[in-house]
Amino acid sequence: MPEPELHYFCKPLALRPAAHVIDFITAQQLLADEPACQTLWELVSTQFRTRSKFLAVWAGVRFVTLHRDADGRADGFLLVNAPVNWQIDYVVVAPTARGQGVASALVVETVNQAFLREVPYVMLTSKASLRPLYEACGFVPVAAPEALAAPDGPAAYRALTPKG
Repeated sequence: MPEPELHYFCKPLALRPAAHVIDFITAQQLLADEPACQTLWELVSTQFRTRSKFLAVWAGVRFVTLHRDADGRADGFLLVNAPVNWQIDYVVVAPTARGQGVASALVVETVNQAFLREVPYVMLTSKASLRPLYEACGFVPVAAPEALAAPDGPAAYRALTPKG
């Protein structure tokens, strides 16, 4: 049985420190970086069974949050679909960079950029096992994606937002 997915919501309220230096670039800037594009495709091809979904999602990607290793090679990516509010579609980190906080830094920097651009909220869908990662980055799980589109969406969000 596949692992259940959760839907998450985050209202950017302030800048937060990221544990790593992270680049936030446009999709066009990524396309100009052939080695990074190659690495992204290799990671998506080996870590997800959804290459066709990736290709469908790519058309809406506006920004890429990117981590580079000490030698300048891209080893972590986060794709942002950004019509008005932002949707995080993929967070992928090379095996050699895992366990170092790269995924968390990618998510935190994306929320920081949303805050700086006055984006009302950021959403994502992910495996339930990744809940601690996303909650540590300021995301709150919601019962269903319909809750985000509901007329009382912001009120529903306030009810879910941890106090403090």
